Amino acid sequence: EGLSDNVVILDRYVFLGYQNELSSHSEYEVSYISQHVSSLGGGVALQVVSDNYFDSGVIYKPAVHSHYFNIQETEILYESKNVNPTNPIIIDETTAIRLFDQINAVGKTVEVYIGDQLVSFTVHQVIRETKERLAALEYLKQRGSDQSVNTIDFSYAYIYVADYQRYTTTDFEESMMKLTYNRFVTQSDLDQITSIIGSDKELSVHSQLGYLERAKEEFQASIINNLIIALMVVFIYLIYFYFYIKKRFKEVKNQSYIEIIESYLRQNKNRVVFAFSLSNLLLVGYFYLTYGFFFFINAFLYIFVLVLISLVYVMIVSLSSYLAYLRIK
Repeated sequence: EGLSDNVVILDRYVFLGYQNELSSHSEYEVSYISQHVSSLGGGVALQVVSDNYFDSGVIYKPAVHSHYFNIQETEILYESKNVNPTNPIIIDETTAIRLFDQINAVGKTVEVYIGDQLVSFTVHQVIRETKERLAALEYLKQRGSDQSVNTIDFSYAYIYVADYQRYTTTDFEESMMKLTYNRFVTQSDLDQITSIIGSDKELSVHSQLGYLERAKEEFQASIINNLIIALMVVFIYLIYFYFYIKKRFKEVKNQSYIEIIESYLRQNKNRVVFAFSLSNLLLVGYFYLTYGFFFFINAFLYIFVLVLISLVYVMIVSLSSYLAYLRIK
């Protein structure tokens, strides 16, 4: 959703072994990124990119558990006037604050380990961070986590492939490939890409579908198991209240059902409140163990479950008491 109509993103699993053939076509421009090559400390990850990577935007994940990627336009906040820098490094605004306590870090020195060598790079640009870290913060916030902004490892620094390869004999391994067309991508373009990576593409799709099918089956099994447990609890409560209330109702056979219920509630007020509270406590505890702290911080879900539990409790008492009343009559 929101991906530019002129961009195709391929991950390593799909394009591995086909880089040369994919790069040989003139219909699009190819750029690469190798993700999380190293760490600069403080939650900053080092990425290695092709020299044209930023031209068509920065790849990011729109959500924590997303299997898809998107493109965010490269927004330069600060830039060096040096048009031919030596060992340039591009950092996002969060990295600038983490490393230098200021956003305008142009000209600052960043030391990066490449293999066993400690290499000095100079900040050439400070760019706007991607939405990836913000999505991670929102995800944790929704689940009641007290994680601070500084503990989310989604700020980045970028160096170019040519600079990286000057200091290491390790091959550059692309994580993502970006194909940028100068027009809208058509179905024939996708067919052309699929014809190149067809077998791996098919395997990738089936692998993903298999994962989704297993997840669906596990979810359905979980729902069925929880439903069976709930029905068993309701059935046990129903049997218990039936025999208990039947015994009590035998003492007041000549009264109507409503009169018997009113009399029972007056005489057993504390018992009813205790049973109701215990039932709610046990079921709330079950939901907490199942869904964690998120269950409590979501007020609407919490209130809904309490209301549902209350209605179930009233239904059980009403049904068991009415069956007991019919039995003794």
